[in-house]
Amino acid sequence: MVLPANEEIKGARDRMREDPSAVFSLRILAPIFEVNSRYNFHPLLAAHRAWLAMLAEQAIVAPERAAPIFDALDEIERFGPQSLEPFDPATEYYYLHMERALTQRVPGGETVVGNLNLGRTRPEPLARMVVRESILRIATHALELRRVLLERAKVEAGTIMPGYTHLQHAQPTTLGHYLLAVHDHVERDCKRLFAAYETTDRCTLGCGAMSGTSLPVDRDRVRKFLGFSALCENTIDSVSASDHVGESAAALTSLMTIIGRLAQDLYVWSSQEFAMIDVTDAFSSPSSLMPQKKNALVLEYVRSRTARTIGALTSAFTVMHNVGYMDTEEVEIETYRPLLDAIVLAEESVPTMTEVVKVMKPDRDLMLARTAWGFSSVTALAEAIHTHTDLSYRTAHRIV
Repeated sequence: MVLPANEEIKGARDRMREDPSAVFSLRILAPIFEVNSRYNFHPLLAAHRAWLAMLAEQAIVAPERAAPIFDALDEIERFGPQSLEPFDPATEYYYLHMERALTQRVPGGETVVGNLNLGRTRPEPLARMVVRESILRIATHALELRRVLLERAKVEAGTIMPGYTHLQHAQPTTLGHYLLAVHDHVERDCKRLFAAYETTDRCTLGCGAMSGTSLPVDRDRVRKFLGFSALCENTIDSVSASDHVGESAAALTSLMTIIGRLAQDLYVWSSQEFAMIDVTDAFSSPSSLMPQKKNALVLEYVRSRTARTIGALTSAFTVMHNVGYMDTEEVEIETYRPLLDAIVLAEESVPTMTEVVKVMKPDRDLMLARTAWGFSSVTALAEAIHTHTDLSYRTAHRIV
């Protein structure tokens, strides 16, 4: 329950001479609050609980003072992110909106709740917690795509088709061979995702501003509470590092690039000029004007998401390229925002392409006929001439 106010709850700006500018609040601070509310509500609750439990275990905070804070955290969680609303420019930071909500609910107010700040880190590992869970979700989607590619490749092992280089007939291949090639790329992307997870999965909590704290905190205990596999040991590195963002964005971009290339191939092969693949009506859209049209728009949507993911990767690195190795807003929030966009794009695209691969229908007879029509087997003829005569391969090449 929210207690009657027995003292004024002061915001972070109580020592400032002016309130934040209206345009600063509306255009910058409020949107950042919304991003935090969407992604960081539950991670911040978890970080508070872990830190408070450690403070109590280390006798830095008395158990009788910790208990009502735990109760208030439970109440805030029940009411959800809206319990921290409305956004207050005077309070400014999302962290302090949480502190305000706790102060309103804990007997003794700020005198009790203020101890949650002892030895804390800015930035806390909230975004790391979000990113590592997102990586696991996307890796799960990628593993499912691999499974479908393998199953479909087995079905299409005998589906002969032209192999292309420079979009011209090159050598005969099979649709199964092609799908296995895509699978192998996605397999490597899974390794990249797991490597990004390992880099991200390091706890940074408990570094003060950047040089630690004089209090007897147990950072490793907090790490265990939050389920991190390792500590980010150097306190400056803890508040300054952003390489896990770049590595995660790069892994997602590589995955999305092969998704986009697969989409492009299917897009071409589904055209009337090629007519080798039908993505089915379930993944096609009609024209509002032309009765005969059947458009594989799903592949256009996926291609555009690939491009936007590459843009997010560029943004994540560009945000940090001229930032000193210290805690700044670029480290705390700005470099994460393009990564969060890339996560959404990947979660939209990978499962979609998995289903497209699962249901697509190849025209096997046409693909075989196209293979024969395009003279794509004559490389083997040139090799046979070289093998069975004393002619060089270049001479055999000219003869063919």
